[in-house]
Amino acid sequence: MILLVTGLFFLLLHIPGGWKNSGNLVRPLAWLPLGLTFPIIALGVLDTYYYTESGRHLSYEVLQVSRDEGDMGASLKMMVEYRWSILSLVLLAVVLFLLWRVVLRPLGERHGTVKWTVEAGWFLVYFVVLIFGLKGTVSGKPIRMVDAFSQGRTELGHLVLNPAFTVGRSLQAGNAGSFHFLDRVEALDNVHDLLDASGVLWEDAGYPLYRSRAVPDRYAKDRPNLVVLIMLESWSARYVGSLGYENGITPRFDELASEGLLFNNFYAVGSRTIEGLGAVNMGIPSFNHHGDLIEGSVLSGSLEQNRFVGLGEILARQGYRTLFLHGESSGKDRIKSFARMIGVEKHLGREELGITREEADSAWGAWDHAVLDCLYEVVRKERQPFFALWLSLTNHPPYDLPDDTFRTAGNGDTEGAFQDTIRYTDHHLGRFFERARLAGLMENTIFIVTADHAARSNASLSERYHIPLLIIAPGRVDPGVSGIVGTQLDIVPTVLDLLGITSPHHAMGQSLLRENRTGFAYLNFSQGYGWIEDGKVLTVDPEGEVLRFTDLDTGQPLTSDPGLMKKQLLSFIQVSWDQILENRLAPKR
Repeated sequence: MILLVTGLFFLLLHIPGGWKNSGNLVRPLAWLPLGLTFPIIALGVLDTYYYTESGRHLSYEVLQVSRDEGDMGASLKMMVEYRWSILSLVLLAVVLFLLWRVVLRPLGERHGTVKWTVEAGWFLVYFVVLIFGLKGTVSGKPIRMVDAFSQGRTELGHLVLNPAFTVGRSLQAGNAGSFHFLDRVEALDNVHDLLDASGVLWEDAGYPLYRSRAVPDRYAKDRPNLVVLIMLESWSARYVGSLGYENGITPRFDELASEGLLFNNFYAVGSRTIEGLGAVNMGIPSFNHHGDLIEGSVLSGSLEQNRFVGLGEILARQGYRTLFLHGESSGKDRIKSFARMIGVEKHLGREELGITREEADSAWGAWDHAVLDCLYEVVRKERQPFFALWLSLTNHPPYDLPDDTFRTAGNGDTEGAFQDTIRYTDHHLGRFFERARLAGLMENTIFIVTADHAARSNASLSERYHIPLLIIAPGRVDPGVSGIVGTQLDIVPTVLDLLGITSPHHAMGQSLLRENRTGFAYLNFSQGYGWIEDGKVLTVDPEGEVLRFTDLDTGQPLTSDPGLMKKQLLSFIQVSWDQILENRLAPKR
């Protein structure tokens, strides 16, 4: 942030040439940084007060300030309340002004002759420092707010951040805005009905989605010792034979499906991995159309400071150790930081897993079979309650494989190469379960297998988001096939039911194991938002206007009025986004 404010002027002052002999040209460039530095100091003082109230640094709030009389009156009241701080800032501004005058007095006075080549060399040095300084790193993507939370504790993340950085990132992202489809009270009532409010304990009126619920008697017994959640990269349902597709290429998964409860009407909420991570582990939907602030997911926008309750955090409170395994290099795509945000205690990437060069590809990280071997060893050795999350990787472009065992596609056949990676991961997934069965790990264990999102295609909207979900939990879930509609948002409450846990959460879904649940699926796609319910698919644009209303199975347009479905979808979008934006998903710790 210092370089952002002063770096450009500093660089300009080192452009080679005799022009610097003129104080009239140099002094304006030297005074401008002071004019930008003081507001940053003032922002820091304001943030000190704001943090005590909100538990987060200022960020996108600066874009939400309205001009109505109520806000103006509140601002005047705050100015009176914090008058001594404001007076101190004015005095500080005077002191800085006087000191800056002393510092700049010699400007324009020539002190010897400097060779042009020397000046050019220093200019190049300053340019390189400025570029890498503004990125905050010498490699990878520029640092963002989420990077502050890579150490595990939220408090440390807030300690690392400063308001100049958080506000700057938010200004860069743009205004998130709000949805105003329906009356706020009406929209919230609709969402409570969707989330099956009967028997729900709302923990705090200030956090209208934060709730707990009694566990069905069937699951209120000895708690499983091991929970393994597997998220398969880009596994579309259309490649899975057990989901009714003739050209299925997942024979090992299809075998496993007979051992558990398979959901054949299950959907991803978005089309990116980070959207799937947020939905599966925190029950948070993703959005695409209210400013670049959200960038598809609240975990990759400017809302990383907000209070979220993830599955890892909930299980840790119940005595479970929590682990996230991913074959990608730890610093890539900020997966480590995301793991911390979803409440997982420990993240193991390629480096921490000790992956050898032979076990890693050239593009992303470790091969799936190598990480599955590590996952097996971890769960085999664990004795205390343990939760492990694995996100696969090999199904990512450029679809390389460790050898030619599963290679069927020729050069240039991208779709064939992708299907080959699915065959490869499917084989090693089956091998993992074979070893787990021989080691006696199938007893007293819950296995959940799903996908982060579906593969991109030109199919219908529902097919583009259709993914598998398989729950294997002997003694707790009867094998079979369920046609109930569900999404990744339902996984948190489903896991809590399976484990007999009543801890509060804010997931925007319901347990898939409740007999009286309302089956629905929310979809976030590039042109708007979708809703699947009762064999129908409704899509609306970002303004809430209907795009299409079709039959789920045939894709044919429906002539009936989608009024109720539209109201449910718009209520869902408005309420979930309002609670996220206002940081009212869960109370401060």
